[in-house]
Amino acid sequence: MFSRILVPLDGSAAAEAAISPAAVLARAHGAELHLVLVTELSRVDPTLDEQLEREHRTYRDERMQPVAKALRDDAGLAVTTVRLSGTLPVAAAVADYVAKTGSDLIVMATHGLTGWRRALTGSVADDLVHRTATPVLLLRLDDQSIVPPSPFRRILVALDGSKAAETALEPARALGRLGKSTLILGRVVTPVPVEVAAAQVPGVLVTDEGATKAQVDEANRYLDAVAAELRTRERLPVETVVDLAPVAFPSAPIGPMVARIARDVRADLVTLTTRDRRTSRLLRSSVADRVLHDTHCALLVCHADGVDLHPGPEGAVTAHAAV
Repeated sequence: MFSRILVPLDGSAAAEAAISPAAVLARAHGAELHLVLVTELSRVDPTLDEQLEREHRTYRDERMQPVAKALRDDAGLAVTTVRLSGTLPVAAAVADYVAKTGSDLIVMATHGLTGWRRALTGSVADDLVHRTATPVLLLRLDDQSIVPPSPFRRILVALDGSKAAETALEPARALGRLGKSTLILGRVVTPVPVEVAAAQVPGVLVTDEGATKAQVDEANRYLDAVAAELRTRERLPVETVVDLAPVAFPSAPIGPMVARIARDVRADLVTLTTRDRRTSRLLRSSVADRVLHDTHCALLVCHADGVDLHPGPEGAVTAHAAV
């Protein structure tokens, strides 16, 4: 499925940790690997901008290009190194490069200690999801090594019964084929409140047990149908799990539930879908944060709908030394 895989770099060893698993994926899919270093200039302090330009040119020449040469020589990969320099924020520059090259997977490393916003610098990973429809694979980093290494063995795909959420199935299948992984289809069901207002106690949610059971049964039927199709088409082992959220007022947050399912099924990759750049029924940043913070899983964030790749005029970017 993947033809061009991009790894954003910032000159740090932490960001470089994503190169090796990205190379594994590139080799398995016969994909090109693009190593992209972004030099974000302030245009406020010429001295600092000049220093950053100098440091990144050195990093490109002494680190990026030798790594790329080794991947070409040892793994037979097609590797491109490029430095993007300009006033665009890092995420905007990467998204622009993704659009121009048609890259179909972005691979990044994150410590996950305080959520996915710590990937690279600032909110780069979070910002990327809002700027590009390309899936973003966030790999957990522990002492500069990826945990777990690819290929993934057990992949949880979080679904909500919608076609939009099923967007995550294709990239999950693509990653699953690499390691002959087990796909786990998971769905969280929220208890249904009773409709009679008089039956409700202020601050307490009274649930309709019959309606809630019907929702659970429907969720199981839906997952079973999707699983049957996957088993036929992909010949991959598929499991299903429906988890009932605890009774809470007004409702239980979905993030801890997805993380709990991931731990219970021993997943090493969780796949989530976001619908657009403003809101999502399934994915909000808190969901991604909880998955990365509460588990040892990697996270694949997919986009269900097209997004505006250029939200506003933020500056210009120049590509240097493509190899």
